[in-house]
Amino acid sequence: MDSGILQTAITGQVQIIGLSLALTLPFLFKKSKSDKNSTTSPIKQVDPIAELRAEVAALQAENAALRIDLHQIQSIQGATLERFRTTFYEIPLPCFTVNDQGHVIEWNRACEAFFNLPEHQAIDRPMADILGQGIFRNDAEGMIYMVFLGMNPQPIEIELQQGEQTRVVKWFASPIMNRSGQVVGALNTLAIIPKNEISNQN
Repeated sequence: MDSGILQTAITGQVQIIGLSLALTLPFLFKKSKSDKNSTTSPIKQVDPIAELRAEVAALQAENAALRIDLHQIQSIQGATLERFRTTFYEIPLPCFTVNDQGHVIEWNRACEAFFNLPEHQAIDRPMADILGQGIFRNDAEGMIYMVFLGMNPQPIEIELQQGEQTRVVKWFASPIMNRSGQVVGALNTLAIIPKNEISNQN
């Protein structure tokens, strides 16, 4: 074959190959890029309303659980308080509680007998009105006042004449404190002792 013809044929083949590559390569690159994008996970769309609703639901569930716990605690406290009141009311010694305003807030059965005053007439009444006038009232008020000052007063002793019998009342006052350590009440207890028993003890 003539060398000129051969060269012309080879040149034509090279041109054809070059044209084929020029037409094919962009398609291959485009397909590769498309394949790469197809393998990438799509960006998750965040719904703020849905997230907010989920948080609200979680808070509501937590609030419901706390309400159940609070109800149980309140039930226990209520039962404990009721037992205390029953025990307090039945103590054989006269016992009563005064708040920081000097008003009676608790009054047991023995107080009813000692002061000849039913509970419903004593509650919310100033202790000074119940005690009346005299040294008995002054000493008792002073002792209760000392309790609210954070002091530890000594009990006072008062002689009472009832018929032919003389009795000695030994009056104690002690603080009732809240969780913060603040005095919120004064618990008063009266020990009534016949005077002849005190003489025998001496």
